[in-house]
Amino acid sequence: MKLFKALFEKSKLRIVSLILMLSFVMVAIFFMFSLTFSKFIIQNRISERGLPHTVVSGYKYYNTIDGVRYEETQYYEWLSNFFQKEAEALGYRVEYNIYVESTDYFLEAYNKENYKVLSGKSLDKLEDYEIAIPKEFSVKFKGNPIGQTLYDETLEKTFTVASIIEYPNYELSYQPTETLSDIELFSEIYKANLVTSKNTIYSIRNLFQNFDDMSTTDKFFIKVYYDDFSYSKENELINILSSPYKNDMFQNNITELYTLESLTKSNPLPEMLKSALAKYVVTGIIISSIYAFYIHLKNQLQVNHETLTTFNLIGIKFANILKAYLKMFAILMISSTLITTTFAYILGQFNPIFKPTLRVMSLTYLSTFGFLLIIIFIFYRNLSSKQNNAHEKLKSKNLVTIKTPLLKQSRLPIGLAINRLIRTIGLMLGFAFSIGLSISMVLISLSSLNSISNIYHPKTFGITFDYILMDPDIETYFEFKDMGMDIAQINKNTNVAYQDYSINKPVDNVSKGSMITFLNEIHPFITPYIGEMPTHQSTWYGEDGAWDVHEVLASKRLMDTNDLRVYSDPDGPVDKHYLFTKNNFGFSEEALQIRGGVPTLIDRGFVSFSYRKHSYVAQISHEMDVYPSLVILNDKMDVDAFENYLKDKNISFVSSTDVMDEFDAANIRLNKESYDILLLISIAMIFQTIINLSGVLYQISIHRKEEDSFYKKIGISQSLLQKVNILDIALRLILSTIVVIVFTSILLPLLNSSLKYVFAITFLPSTLFKEIIIACIITFTVLVLLTVILSKYKKESNLYVKD
Repeated sequence: MKLFKALFEKSKLRIVSLILMLSFVMVAIFFMFSLTFSKFIIQNRISERGLPHTVVSGYKYYNTIDGVRYEETQYYEWLSNFFQKEAEALGYRVEYNIYVESTDYFLEAYNKENYKVLSGKSLDKLEDYEIAIPKEFSVKFKGNPIGQTLYDETLEKTFTVASIIEYPNYELSYQPTETLSDIELFSEIYKANLVTSKNTIYSIRNLFQNFDDMSTTDKFFIKVYYDDFSYSKENELINILSSPYKNDMFQNNITELYTLESLTKSNPLPEMLKSALAKYVVTGIIISSIYAFYIHLKNQLQVNHETLTTFNLIGIKFANILKAYLKMFAILMISSTLITTTFAYILGQFNPIFKPTLRVMSLTYLSTFGFLLIIIFIFYRNLSSKQNNAHEKLKSKNLVTIKTPLLKQSRLPIGLAINRLIRTIGLMLGFAFSIGLSISMVLISLSSLNSISNIYHPKTFGITFDYILMDPDIETYFEFKDMGMDIAQINKNTNVAYQDYSINKPVDNVSKGSMITFLNEIHPFITPYIGEMPTHQSTWYGEDGAWDVHEVLASKRLMDTNDLRVYSDPDGPVDKHYLFTKNNFGFSEEALQIRGGVPTLIDRGFVSFSYRKHSYVAQISHEMDVYPSLVILNDKMDVDAFENYLKDKNISFVSSTDVMDEFDAANIRLNKESYDILLLISIAMIFQTIINLSGVLYQISIHRKEEDSFYKKIGISQSLLQKVNILDIALRLILSTIVVIVFTSILLPLLNSSLKYVFAITFLPSTLFKEIIIACIITFTVLVLLTVILSKYKKESNLYVKD
């Protein structure tokens, strides 16, 4: 204990700094592993609460004859037997839960599911026409939703919000906007799940099914609970449900399919963070921290050199001294572990993705211990060298020989500063690398924050338009055509299952998405980044072309995730040139020929675009209804006049600017975790830069004292020494700025490329690359000019420094 106290009694602040640095490293590693295993963290949350992993939406038939309803018991019994058989084979259990469906959500009956109530009533206390909404759905309300009412036009009923719940199965995928979700083009591919009482569901059903002489249906969820969940097991189940060759009868009655895998991969947040954080920032923190530990521990040995020499003279063994230092490292590890564990627990309360698990925390501790072993090995080498030279340094009273060449008086300050740098070349390079890397990581994080906040842009959106008309009439449609405007009707199908089909794989992955069909016009609104535009359907079968779609523009995300190719590309297996889809899990897949690819953020990229005629006839007639339409104004059209014209005709519309603004706001909500994390990393790197700088400046001050003592003895003035010291720092900052420019020029484009890949786009707006480089070059130029100005020395002095 006395040995430890003698070594570290005057180094408490340095030990605190080392604890903070090791905590930064451990937290960064914790982030990395949390993001890497984010899919499993969500899976664990669902398992802990006993919630279903896979949800299938189906229905059963009733026949109503003479006012009496007869259930199709043969099908229902077959369905139960089918799942019972699969439960034994794959290891899961099944429960049924009734629901009614509205335009934007499912309203399911509470069936003792363990949903976490964030505020309001417990679910078993819900009264008639009271509902519990997921926290993501609360964006539909202004202020606190509790107590507010929700009128449903489809169900023709008014509900009262009684609770807000956590619905982890959908919270990553269901991200509604305040108003755009009501527009067909931007309707969510996943619906929200609201919870109510069984009595409410039965009451609503009776309103719609109390008819004579007709067939009716009851809709229900099949909720699948796995005892030992894995994504491969889930894919096996999905293939059984969706394959027409295995269960024609069953899959024809499946309308919706929600898999945990498709829900997690529909949001690019985990991948984006792994790319932006793990590959760059975390690596930068670790590398920078190695040098920071090296310089601070070297300073500690510098402080202890006389004490170590005394220990050596009185016969204290090296092993005992080493044990005292190892005790210091143990304190660092234990303290950092406590800080990180506490931080992880608190962060997990606000963001479930970062809820600490045994797997993540174990890997974090082991990786940090490995990092610390590297530091201990480097320190051991330095300690051994210091111990061997301690006695000699004591006899010489730590004096050093400074060789200084003859210098012209006008270049004396800069010459002495350069000589000082040359004598401490290792310290100079370490300073530049450590500070430059830390600053580069901060700039890269800030660039990531800016890119995430401004990701929506006409070039990333994938569709070009000026306005969306929600309810145009046929006269307006033809009027705009005659005025030279580009106008296209659109129709969106959100219930599309994209299958990653391969003849070489026994199990196919399924991604839920949408298909947007353009009627009669597509070219002005979409430009493929690869391939070509699909041919107009009227050219396939003449003027009376069929309704079926055979050619599509696939989104870049679908092409990247499924390794698809355009039809004109001769390379690759034949199945990779087609987009395989299923609608309502019908009897068979449909193979759509891929003519081109589109980078788009609509529905997080799980979307394709088709091109067909309005109907079986070749031309749009004046008797037809008009779908929602996209409009591109001509060069002569005034924006204000156009909007006033639409208002006069009572046509609902939204401009592209409004769309981008609202999606930017929604994107910030969606990526709030990434925004907070990258901001936290930026702050951590700033602190680490300060800690690194303090260690280097301390080491510089030691060398400066040795040299200043010599220079004063030969008559150099204090003012000249101050100028030399300022030039010394300036030269180090110039070199650090060069390192920042080099690192940023290399790493930032790589980061931007990763972000573009993750978001499946070809253009990334507002990357700050040019701004950062320009700022660095300006900083470099200013530092060089200041150095040149400060290096001038005109004062006469009879100095002659001899070798």
